[in-house]
Amino acid sequence: GREHRRGKVWMGRRCRGAVAEQELSHASVNVSSPTRQLFERWMEWEPDDNGWSAYVKFEMRQQETERARGVFERYLQCHPTQRAYLKYARYG
Repeated sequence: GREHRRGKVWMGRRCRGAVAEQELSHASVNVSSPTRQLFERWMEWEPDDNGWSAYVKFEMRQQETERARGVFERYLQCHPTQRAYLKYARYG
């Protein structure tokens, strides 16, 4: 749903996540630190597995395999599901 706060329109968490994922998928190597900060803020919302996967893919594109592993491990803590563990097994 949408809420109006102080003249701004706030989209629901799912919609914001889709917009953020689209923007972050186009991130270049030169903006890795600000992009990483944006991902970190997004992860505070505990998005679904697509959000976490986008962050892992970003770190892999940056050739940051240890960071990607750390993101995956946080994903497992947030969503301890069979699907999450299967994704992690395929990743590792």
